[in-house]
Amino acid sequence: MVMCWSRQGPRWRIILVVLVWAVVALAGDHSQSQEPELPNCGELIQPRSLHGMGRNCSKVVMLGMQGSGSTFVWQILEAVVQRLDAVMGRKIDTLKVHFLNRVNDRSIDGRCIVSTYRDFRDVICSHARRGGSQGLPACIGCDSTELEQREILVRTLGRLFHKGGQAQQLMDVDGRGALLLRYEHFVHCSDVLVDVLGYWLGVDLSESGDDYPEWKDRVLQDSSIEKNLQRAEELGHSFRKYDPQTGIHGRHISNGGKVGGWRTCMTPAVQAHVRNQLGSYLDFFNYTDWDTDTPV
Repeated sequence: MVMCWSRQGPRWRIILVVLVWAVVALAGDHSQSQEPELPNCGELIQPRSLHGMGRNCSKVVMLGMQGSGSTFVWQILEAVVQRLDAVMGRKIDTLKVHFLNRVNDRSIDGRCIVSTYRDFRDVICSHARRGGSQGLPACIGCDSTELEQREILVRTLGRLFHKGGQAQQLMDVDGRGALLLRYEHFVHCSDVLVDVLGYWLGVDLSESGDDYPEWKDRVLQDSSIEKNLQRAEELGHSFRKYDPQTGIHGRHISNGGKVGGWRTCMTPAVQAHVRNQLGSYLDFFNYTDWDTDTPV
């Protein structure tokens, strides 16, 4: 093929090169526009997990912001704890607490803490869509304009983050030596998350038995977003419906677990209000990307 083109003279070779370059460039642009950049799963491995700060834990509590994946992490944590019991005879008592604002409850005293958090803007949107604001119905299909008109987002902001609220509580949890797991780091890295929880508890799960690969596959399938969506649908449209075995509610997942959904959930005016109220906390936790037309 190359020899055939070369016999036609240099002009054809130049045209071929240009065409190939153009196709490659267009393919590259297409892939960049269509494929979101996935997180580096290595970001999940923080010093607290690698050094096994939970190696001596006999009691663990799972906390998290609403809509921050705490139920998903708890499902995996439960599977890890059950394996440690079955393989090593190590018993760990676990407690799932729904809300981060329970961090100062006496019921969690003496427990090692695992806590999830997420971009506060996505937390607000998720909670609002599910009807998290008192006196307002669910608004799963609402667009940003309707959410703004019904003041759902603003009321949810006030409920979750009044005087810092859960953002301040997250800082308090960190001060108590919790294993903090950032949603944007683990949502696409469940394979790594399983081992991170093991490392934190002081165990290399890959050495827990020959059936480890099969066991891990079952855990990942059973805790997948597809499986949890199915469970939520079976429970119906009321968030009050709850399955204590899996931690899933009805209408549990409002936006398919999407990262950055706040961009289509909040109008520029709502973004400006959220930035004014939570800007310093968002900066502290490195959520600093705003739409260019968001007023400062």
